[in-house]
Amino acid sequence: MATEPSPSGNLPVRSRLLSFSRAVAGCLLGVVLIGCLVWFTSEILDGIQKTRNTRNHRDDKCLANLRQIAVAIQQYHDFHGCFPPAYFVDEAGTPVHSWRVLVLPFLGYQELYDQYRFDEPWDGEHNRKLLDKMPSIYRCPEAADAPPGTTDYVAVIGARTVWPAHYSTKRSDITAGTSNCPLLLEIADANVPWFEPRDVLYEQLRHGFAPHHPDPHHATRVRAVTVSEDPVSLPRDMPVSRLRAFLAAAYEPFPGVDCPKEVERARVYRTEPISATDLKRTEIVPHLAVELTPGRNLVYCASFQMVWDKLVSEVVGAPIELEGDPALARVLNQGRFPLSSLADDCYLAWAGIATEDAINQLRQQLQERFPAGAGRLLPAPDPDALLAYAYFFKRLTFARDFDRLKEPMHFRTSGDTAAVLGFGIQDFTEEQNHLRIQVKLLDYVSDDDFILRLVTDSDSLVLAKIPRSRTLSETVSAVRQRIAAPLGSRLGPLDVDEPLSVPIISLFVQRSYPELQRPIRNRHSAGLWIASAEQLIRFQLDESGVILDTETGGVVLGEEELEPPKPRRFVFDRPFLVLLRQSDTDEPYLAIWVENDEILVPFHEE
Repeated sequence: MATEPSPSGNLPVRSRLLSFSRAVAGCLLGVVLIGCLVWFTSEILDGIQKTRNTRNHRDDKCLANLRQIAVAIQQYHDFHGCFPPAYFVDEAGTPVHSWRVLVLPFLGYQELYDQYRFDEPWDGEHNRKLLDKMPSIYRCPEAADAPPGTTDYVAVIGARTVWPAHYSTKRSDITAGTSNCPLLLEIADANVPWFEPRDVLYEQLRHGFAPHHPDPHHATRVRAVTVSEDPVSLPRDMPVSRLRAFLAAAYEPFPGVDCPKEVERARVYRTEPISATDLKRTEIVPHLAVELTPGRNLVYCASFQMVWDKLVSEVVGAPIELEGDPALARVLNQGRFPLSSLADDCYLAWAGIATEDAINQLRQQLQERFPAGAGRLLPAPDPDALLAYAYFFKRLTFARDFDRLKEPMHFRTSGDTAAVLGFGIQDFTEEQNHLRIQVKLLDYVSDDDFILRLVTDSDSLVLAKIPRSRTLSETVSAVRQRIAAPLGSRLGPLDVDEPLSVPIISLFVQRSYPELQRPIRNRHSAGLWIASAEQLIRFQLDESGVILDTETGGVVLGEEELEPPKPRRFVFDRPFLVLLRQSDTDEPYLAIWVENDEILVPFHEE
């Protein structure tokens, strides 16, 4: 008789089957979920990519707009022989017409140009009707919410930009390099009616771009196009010194440009170099170990030592021995200017064979990195010659311009007095505190013995009205010691009734060193000789800051008081020292002992 299976005996089998089924179902469900997740993620990523592509497309379209406008401006130049002015003015000097109207024919909008009436201002009864006819090329694709008929594409108006107010410039005027200079910028939310003669002033940008924009697409970059029609994207946190240099089309303000003082950042008093031999009371020296002589100025700049160091390290490989053993060569061999005392982006130093490719590459680097004037001392290519060359440029600006003194300064030395131009703090009012904070007193013994620093946007500018030491080097050392351990105790900030007057210095000079033009006697350099040694220095100190443009080349080888103290006077009307160095270094790259008025600017009524 068959025995019926016990139900309890099958439970393990069923349990296993059920567990297996559940496992299979779980796996299938997991696969489905993973598939859904992959699909969902893919859709999200695809959406992100599409958004990114769309934004990239809009960004490209915006830059393309800027470039097309730049091309039209260039065509305007080809037709008229100059760039359009930023605006036209009427007899009262009021801006009445914009450059954006002038270039319409070159953008393919001749009909719209013909509708515009130049016999009435931009906002006249007839012209106002053209607002809604703005060419689409003037609209950034990202500015969909902008008011109708407005643009964010603007020129930068200033005395040294491509757009010097109502004056026109030419390509030949762009001495800072067309690839380095902006023609147009996109200023987000500028919302300028497209035919309004309004753009952006240099003064509005000289402290940098707005740090942030609410639109993520404009948050970190500012789009622009250069004079050479190259579209560029600029970081909003671009260093101020770099931005100012980028905005400058020319090293000097354009002649005749009557821009407001707050826009004009520099006046250049000497535009062409003179020979050092034409200076009767000023000596250009290549090192600091030079005696200070009553009645004579001394000007030292590190560029010559930089070139000599290049010759020693990369050409001769040892201290240079010249025929006749001139004293200057011995001093230069003992000295050395550390390149770490200069920021990498402010200089170029090179040594090698003066081939055509090498000279062309040097010129290209100078054109790309530095303003006009660089390369004056580069020789013609010569594959049989060796060249050592150095150039560096510094532009130090004050956050706010000091006052240009309305009365002459009387600079006294060696019994003579000269009336010279000066700058400083003109009015003794609380409103001038914004200028006083730019003056840091480092030591004060008397009105004829003090040291102070004028605060710039970068390097240290020290002025020291102190007794001269025996040499320029010893005078510089004395200033360092007194800054570290002041002799005086009244080191507080300038009070309202304490004046500051500094003479304007202007120097543009070329110096030759014929005493070094001799054969080299080093054993491994027999047959080589120094054929030429030249140094060019342009220096200016005025109310806006400092310009230093220098190169060396052609060095070719084949307590409490009982009563208030008397107000101090900080007037540099007697010999004084000018010292420039980077803020994080000790070695000065420029030192000038001002003993007489030969390098000062004579006073004249303005």
